[in-house]
Amino acid sequence: MATAVTSAASAAQRVLTTGCHELLPSFVIPMFTSKTFIPLNNPPIPIWGALLPPLTYFLALFCLSAGPSASALTLGIKYTLATVSAISFLALPFSFHVPGSAVFTYQLGLIGCFGSARVIDLFFLSRPRIPKRIKVPQPDHQKQGLRRPHAGHEHKEIETHKGGAPVYPPGDNLGWAFEPHPTGLGSRLWWSLDLMISMRGIGWDFASADVRHDISPWQPPSSRQVNMAIFRLIPALGIAIIVTRSMLARLGGQPIESPLVHTSPSIVDLPAPLRPLLVLATGASLFTLFDAGYTLVSAAAMPILSSISNVRKRSLHNIDFYPLLNPLKLTEICSVRSFWSKAWHRLFHRAFLIYGILPFQNLALLLFPVKDVGLLAPSQHPDPARLLPKGTHDWAKVMGAFCASGMVHAISERAALGGRLALPPNNFWLQAGWATGGHAGSVMPDLASAKGLAGNDGGARWSFSRIVPPISGAGEFSFFFLNGVAVLIEGAVWAFVKERRRRAAMQRRTSGQDQQLQQQAEAVTSTGSSAPGTPRRRSARVAKAATAALDDSEDDVKHPGTPPVVTRSSASIDDAELTRWYDRYVGLIWAVSVLLTTGETFVDGWIKSGILAEISYFPH
Repeated sequence: MATAVTSAASAAQRVLTTGCHELLPSFVIPMFTSKTFIPLNNPPIPIWGALLPPLTYFLALFCLSAGPSASALTLGIKYTLATVSAISFLALPFSFHVPGSAVFTYQLGLIGCFGSARVIDLFFLSRPRIPKRIKVPQPDHQKQGLRRPHAGHEHKEIETHKGGAPVYPPGDNLGWAFEPHPTGLGSRLWWSLDLMISMRGIGWDFASADVRHDISPWQPPSSRQVNMAIFRLIPALGIAIIVTRSMLARLGGQPIESPLVHTSPSIVDLPAPLRPLLVLATGASLFTLFDAGYTLVSAAAMPILSSISNVRKRSLHNIDFYPLLNPLKLTEICSVRSFWSKAWHRLFHRAFLIYGILPFQNLALLLFPVKDVGLLAPSQHPDPARLLPKGTHDWAKVMGAFCASGMVHAISERAALGGRLALPPNNFWLQAGWATGGHAGSVMPDLASAKGLAGNDGGARWSFSRIVPPISGAGEFSFFFLNGVAVLIEGAVWAFVKERRRRAAMQRRTSGQDQQLQQQAEAVTSTGSSAPGTPRRRSARVAKAATAALDDSEDDVKHPGTPPVVTRSSASIDDAELTRWYDRYVGLIWAVSVLLTTGETFVDGWIKSGILAEISYFPH
C-alpha cells in the first residue's frame, strides 16, 4: 500500500513539474522556436506553476461565496488561499518563461499582474464588501414588458422596468436589484466561476458607469459584425503583417546576445518617415487581432455556451461581453483621451482604478483638499470611482490610470526582454559609444555625464525612445506616461480655446444686445413722450430700466407692468457655439501624431524581444 502511494506521488510530481510546452502537440512546437527571445535565468513554466494561481483563486472565491456568515475556519482557509494565489500570480513573470516565445512570456506578465491585482482587491482591499450579482430578467422578460436589445446592443441604453420600478437605473449601481446570495454547491460553484472570469463587471455591482448589463445574454455577434471581421478586419491584419515584415527585413540583423542589454536592431535604425509606419502597422495588428479574433470565436462559441446555459439553468454573463473593444470608430477619434477611453478596450479598468486612479486621487486630496470629500477606498463603494465628484482632480485620475497601465505593461515587457535593457544606441541617458566594442552588453553601461552624451548626433535620429530611462521595461512605461501627459496637455489647450471662444461669443452677443437695448430705450422714451394718456413718470422709469441694463450684465432688470427688457445675461452660451467644424480634424491629427511618435518607445522593445517577429511570422 505504501509503495503504491509513493509511486502515485512520484508520478504526480513528475507530471506537475513537467514544462507546459512539453505537452503541446508536435505540429505546434516548431512555432515556439524564437531565437530573438532570450529569457531570464529562470525555468520554463511547469504545469504546477500554471495551475496553482487560478486554482487557489477559484477555491478562495468558493469560500467567499459562503457570505458574511462564514465560519472562522472558512475565513482562515479563504485568506490563506487568497494569499497563495496573489503571490503565485505575481511571481509568474519573474519566476518563469515560455520557451521560444516572447509573446506568451509577455502574456505571463499581463496575467500575473491582473490576477494578483484582482485577488488583493477582492479579498483584502474591498473587505468586508462581497460582490453582488445583478438580478437579470430571464426568458419571461417579454411578459414583464422588457425590451429585448438587438445583437451588438452592449453599448445602448437598456430601459428595463419590472413592477413599475427600474431594474437598472442609470444612476448609482447601489440602486440595482440583486440576486440572493448563492446557496447550494452548484450555485456557489457557478457564482465563483462567473466572478472569476469577470473583467469589466458585467452582471455585477462593481461595474463601471460605461458598462451596460445585458437582459438577454448569449447573443452571438450579428452577421454584419462577422462580415466586417472577415472582409475588413482580417484583410487589414494581413496588410499590417506585410508592412511589419518589410520593416523588420529592412532593419535586418539579430540582437547581440548578452546578459544585460539588447543593442540592435532598433527602431531608430529606420529612416524617420518609416518609423510611424511601423508603429501604425503594430497598432493595427493588435487592434484587428483583438476585434476579429473575439468576433469569430464568440460567433462559434456562443451557440454552444447558450445551449449549456439552458440545460444548466445558469448564465455566465461575463463570457458574453461583446464587443471586446469600445465602439468608437477610429475615424471618429478627436483626442488622445477619446482613443483610450472610447476606442480601445477597458478590460483592465478595475485594476487601473484601484492601483492607479485611487492612490493618485487620494494624494491629490491630501495636497488639495476638497470640501466634504474624504480619502477614497475600494471598501466604501462597489465602484469607488463614483465617490469623487466628476471633474475633481481630473489630472490625478488621468496620470494614475496611465501610470498603472505603464507599470503592468513594463513588467510584461521586462519578462519578454529577459530583464535586459532595450535602448537605441543613441539613448540620451548613457555614455556615448556604450553600444560599440567587443564588450557591448557584457557590462551595465555607464550613465551619461556632461561630456559625451550618447544622444549628441545633431538630432539626425531623434526619437522618443532616446529618452527612455535605462531600466528594463521602461519603454512601455514611457509610452503610457507620455500619453497621460498628452491627455493633460490637450485638456488644458481645449479649456483655453473654449474660454477664448466663450468670451468672444459673449462679446458678440453683448454688442448685439447693446444695440437692441439702446433701440428699446429710445423706443420706450419716444412712445412715452408721444402716446396720449401715457404717464410721463412710467415712461421715464421704463427708459431708465432699459438704460440700466446696458451697464449691468449680471442682473435682469424687470418692472411689473412693463415690457420685458432684454439683458446681456438673458441667454447662455451652448456647446454648439464653442465648437468649429475643423476641431475634429485637428484633434484627429493631434491624437494620431501622439500615438505614432510616442509609440516608438513601445515598438522598440517589441523589436528587440522578438514579439514583432512572432506576430508577423517573420523568420527569427
